[in-house]
This record gives sequence, C-alpha cells and structure tokens, in this order.
Amino acid sequence: VGTYGAKAFRRKLTDDETKRFATLFAEAQTKWDGRVAARVVLESLLQSPRFLYRTELGADAATGKRIALTHDEIASQLSYLIADMPPDAELQDLAAQGKLRDPAVVKQQAERLVDSPGARAKVTSFFGQLLH
Repeated sequence: VGTYGAKAFRRKLTDDETKRFATLFAEAQTKWDGRVAARVVLESLLQSPRFLYRTELGADAATGKRIALTHDEIASQLSYLIADMPPDAELQDLAAQGKLRDPAVVKQQAERLVDSPGARAKVTSFFGQLLH
C-alpha cells in the first residue's frame, strides 16, 4: 500500500490513508483471497481523486491566502511541466528530504528532466500538434 500508493498519489501516503487502505485490504481478505483483496485496494487507489487529479494547492488552501507548495507538489509540478510524467524516484527523494525549495536544486532537476525521454516526447508532441 505504501509503495504503490506513493507512486499513484505522487507523494507519501498519510498515516490515515495507509491505515484506511490496509483496513480495506483486511476486510476484503475476509471475503476473498489475498489476490482479490490486493486488486480491491489497487482499484480503490486508482479511483481516488488523489490519483485522478493533480492538485498543487499548498499546505492550507482553505484560507484563500497564497501558500507555498509542499515539496511533493513542487516535485509533481516540475515533472509534469517538463517531462509530462509523474515525479521519478530522484524527485520524490528530494521532496522527502525537503530540498525542493532551494533554487539551485530545482534548476539542477529541471535540467535533468529536460534531458529525459519524457521531455523529448512532450516537445515532439507539442510541435506535431502545432504544425499539423
């Protein structure tokens, strides 16, 4: 749950989320075998708004004030902007370490992402659509 959930949600799951999905697995396992229970949890993760929608809102969007993005949100925003893909392990690690507010680190990661196959595909697709 923790490993796949972090990939699906593009951030580490909260303790409540982990507990909720683990409880779902345990309940499903009482009705079916472990394979079906794992499928139920996987389907639940993939139907969650946290998977379906990217929201870079910051830590407290309810106040209406400008709020700095969380490190996980910076990683997601940077990765989708440049490479059109979820953050990779390196970006997720930097987010977990709290290093994505450093402009030098962000620049280094942006340069790394620009050199990725995802960025090349995004640029190719953009110009293909533009020149069509």
